[in-house]
Amino acid sequence: MSKLTIPDELFERLVRRAAALNVTVDRLIAPALDLAAQSPQEAPRSVSPSVFDAWLADVDSRVGSYPPGFVMDDSRESMYQGCGE
Repeated sequence: MSKLTIPDELFERLVRRAAALNVTVDRLIAPALDLAAQSPQEAPRSVSPSVFDAWLADVDSRVGSYPPGFVMDDSRESMYQGCGE
């Protein structure tokens, strides 16, 4: 396994955000890495920080409604389970 050194303060922010969203740090940062790898022509238009922050606040507000250890099964298989059978 490779190692990456980042400032402790940044890592703690990542850990807290991942915990609030009930995901691993890896899963939290993967979309950002995918976006950073895109060419400028492929990158989606920027979302206003206020819209994004409002969306995150909405997501955070629902965290307590799920049971401890809950993991969303958003796999393609589960989304299409029972369709066309």
